[in-house]
Amino acid sequence: MAYWSGRILLYWLLFFAFFRLWFVAWMHKEARGEWPWEAFWHALPLDLSAAAYLTLPAVLLTCAGSIRGKKGYYRAERAFRVLYFLLIVLALIVYGANVFLYEEWQTPINSRAYAHFRIPGAMLSSMSTAFKVGAGALLFILTWMWWRLFRQLVGRMILAPPQRPTSIGGALLLCAGLFLLMRGGFGRLPINESSVCYSSDGFKNDAAINAGWYFVHSLIETNRAVNRYVAGDAEAARQAVADLLPEAPRQEAPVGWLDGSIQRRRPNVVLILLESMTAQVIAELGGAPGVCPNFSRLAQEGILFEHCYGSGYRTDQGLVSVLSGFPALPDHSVVFLPSKAQKLPTLTRSLRQVGYSTAFLYGGELAFANMGWWLRHQGFEHVLSVRDFEAEDVTQLWGVDDGRLFKRGLEELGRLPEPFFAALLTLSLHAPYDVPGQQYRPGSTDREKFLRCAAFADAALGYFFEEAARQPWYANTLFILVADHGHPLPGRVSMKWPRSRHVPLLFFGPPIAPPWRGRCVNVTGNHHDLPATLLRELGLDRRSFRWSRDLFSSVGRSFAYYSNESGLGWVTPAGNGFFDFKTRRWSHASYPPLAEQERLQARAYLQVLYDDFLGL
Repeated sequence: MAYWSGRILLYWLLFFAFFRLWFVAWMHKEARGEWPWEAFWHALPLDLSAAAYLTLPAVLLTCAGSIRGKKGYYRAERAFRVLYFLLIVLALIVYGANVFLYEEWQTPINSRAYAHFRIPGAMLSSMSTAFKVGAGALLFILTWMWWRLFRQLVGRMILAPPQRPTSIGGALLLCAGLFLLMRGGFGRLPINESSVCYSSDGFKNDAAINAGWYFVHSLIETNRAVNRYVAGDAEAARQAVADLLPEAPRQEAPVGWLDGSIQRRRPNVVLILLESMTAQVIAELGGAPGVCPNFSRLAQEGILFEHCYGSGYRTDQGLVSVLSGFPALPDHSVVFLPSKAQKLPTLTRSLRQVGYSTAFLYGGELAFANMGWWLRHQGFEHVLSVRDFEAEDVTQLWGVDDGRLFKRGLEELGRLPEPFFAALLTLSLHAPYDVPGQQYRPGSTDREKFLRCAAFADAALGYFFEEAARQPWYANTLFILVADHGHPLPGRVSMKWPRSRHVPLLFFGPPIAPPWRGRCVNVTGNHHDLPATLLRELGLDRRSFRWSRDLFSSVGRSFAYYSNESGLGWVTPAGNGFFDFKTRRWSHASYPPLAEQERLQARAYLQVLYDDFLGL
């Protein structure tokens, strides 16, 4: 039986090597010409652990079948075939999805992906027909190939009932050996992702990680009500965060960036959430010139925040950050946890309490990422999605393009009683970058597609403001433009570096006080600081938005936080750093690196943030 079990182990090691090769080849651009072949060797500890987990059921079934005799063995053998066929199909889905998800998320497949898999209708609707057909065909071919290899390498060994084990001790030793591989040896601590991390290059480490092991481990860890980001004493951490985020006073005077007469009668507020609108395409923020001329024109007449960062990298994270002032977590999307999400404060509820009517407009499917439930429970009276548009308006894979969204938005805004708070979420700047009227030549790069889609989104924005200026409600309306999250493109910047998280934040409109128009605010902050910044100027209580701060009063404690499953990022005017959860090491994108005190503050921030999340 030991020889047969060894063949099962070998099968899974070949399986992992195949998908690692596919992963490295598919993501060769991330390797920057230096293919991480050494990752195949460093990956062995986790690969052996995963293979042992997948081998143990076969050993247990064989032992159980043998003990019950010939009849019991045949039943166990049938169960074995069904079980391993299903395991192979499931493994193909997980390891295959990891390749495609990494290209978008730049992290191995994790519990966040499972949250999306639970809504298969929305997930499938986001895929093109060609992709679904191609993925289905590929899954069929790979299933046939790997099942055939399994039958040849392993299956023939159990066609005839094996002899009863000569001793119970032999079977126990085999199981003990598998448990040892699963655990990773005799060390005090069991194996984890850090066991295969060997480089300061995150992509090389991700290539070495076993995607299936990481996925299951992520599911287990994120379902535990435990703070895995504790860095030190709880009281010291809370004091560090209190220094960074001092409690807002009960009453405070506005800064004065809104015109006083308009402020007293409460302006309308229109929040425009721009999908993936990274600072890399905004000239005023150091991005490519000429891509977004309409945004540049607005910036000349509004208030532009030069150093704003998105704390997450998904739209559902951006919604919670901008509307609830709650930073993104490394391993959870709050919208998937209704019992916690409904306890967060929101701009919507704060404004409704003082008489604002509210609406949310999106050209996509709100079932995706559970957004529809969350938005309705946050106080939006009117919520429109792709289902509220005509069929001919659905011009992109994800739904309604930005031009048609803004056209419908103008109609809806005209129907709302003043003062109103309305949020519009765009989608054109999202893979697969299929905006209408754009014909890409064969071989067009993702960079080229991204830039052309950014230009399309900016043109739609220009149309919206040109038409909005003719509306009677325009003179009393404050517009806030902010990205839901950053993006690696067009510069293919790693998601662990600040440049990929740098996003535009712009206040614009007639209610802006004339002395403030055309100003640039040189404070480092996050887009989850928006609620406190707005509510203070409107004379409303902002104390419930604990993690949001007024950007106009943050001089002296300028910082920005961001995270993903891989690590924690921290930006200050003096430097930046990224703490990798797997290697437990800091790295930096530019000099000077973070000072030790700032590193301690960054980790204390995440520790206390996660404690607050668990306490919701």
